[in-house]
Amino acid sequence: MCGAAHSQKFIDESIAQAQAASSKALAVLTRTSIEGQAAVAEVEEERCSGCRVCEMACPYEAIQRDEEKRVSVVNQALCKGCGTCVAACPSSAMKGRHFRTDQILAEIRAAFAA
Repeated sequence: MCGAAHSQKFIDESIAQAQAASSKALAVLTRTSIEGQAAVAEVEEERCSGCRVCEMACPYEAIQRDEEKRVSVVNQALCKGCGTCVAACPSSAMKGRHFRTDQILAEIRAAFAA
């Protein structure tokens, strides 16, 4: 948001904010490629029952069900790697890439040991 949509402003402040917003947008639009995050969720299709619990839990709407295979599918461009779906999955089919359960438990143990 910028200008009067943000709050009441003088015209020169609105113009300055609009120029800043357009330059940020231009910086993204002129790139030849954009790198996504490496820490995203992924599905073990063999374990997925297609119950849609992960889909309902995802705050970014990055998970949808493949009706043909009857399993969940993660849109990695939308996924932010928050892990909500991993915690919600009743069949442990959702995994956080680069974050295994034993690694997270080790971090928790270390935090409480200190």
